[in-house]
Amino acid sequence: MMLRRSGMVARVLAIALALGTTGAVLSSGSASAGIEARQAAATSATSADLQPADAPPGDGIVAGYWVDSVTRIAKLGSNLTVPRGRFDALVKSTGTLRGNLTLPAAKGYFVTFGIMPVTSTVELIPDGEATGTVKIVPGEHGLAADADVTAKILIALKDVRVDGVPLDAGPGCRTRIPASIRIKGVLGLTPEAPPTEVVSTFDMPSFSGCGVREDLDRVLSGLVSGPGNELRTTLSIRCITREVCEAG
Repeated sequence: MMLRRSGMVARVLAIALALGTTGAVLSSGSASAGIEARQAAATSATSADLQPADAPPGDGIVAGYWVDSVTRIAKLGSNLTVPRGRFDALVKSTGTLRGNLTLPAAKGYFVTFGIMPVTSTVELIPDGEATGTVKIVPGEHGLAADADVTAKILIALKDVRVDGVPLDAGPGCRTRIPASIRIKGVLGLTPEAPPTEVVSTFDMPSFSGCGVREDLDRVLSGLVSGPGNELRTTLSIRCITREVCEAG
């Protein structure tokens, strides 16, 4: 049964490589020096290594938010639900906002060619602080922050399987550059503030460092990379003031 399934995946691979657009790869053969070098260079943290970070130091209003998000991958026409994360922000009187975003890994299930199931673990790794501008405005329940914030997120793929067959994507399979995600909305600054839903669109960068025995960059990029992806984010107040937020 495994041989039959592996053969089917191999045929899908051949079609994907011929089209140069979508598909997944069953790794085989020996590793090339180039791929080994790319894997060895992948040393940055994964989302599994990340612990929630407090708001950046400094004077201002400290606000912590729960982050619930669903992203729709345009090329696949599929949704990816991200488990609840955190955004810990410092709102400055000078009109700037800085914050630390922490997002857990998500389990993805997609179907390629309309018949071939692909599963993977998707890790969302912040590339530095989220930054932007803010204006303090009256809100429904006290003060609120009219914010325009950009987060830079590296997207890594782990435990990739095609029709249940594992693919050795390696430890360094991630986007070449961070995805730039803009979050623009009015965020509450009081414990009673209602949740805020924000809809963003973003480009999915191409992938790099994918594949231990074969270079999978082109195929995985063809599968998911491109414009027009949608992110729906709900931010709910977790805490206000540094003392309360850092106490957990």
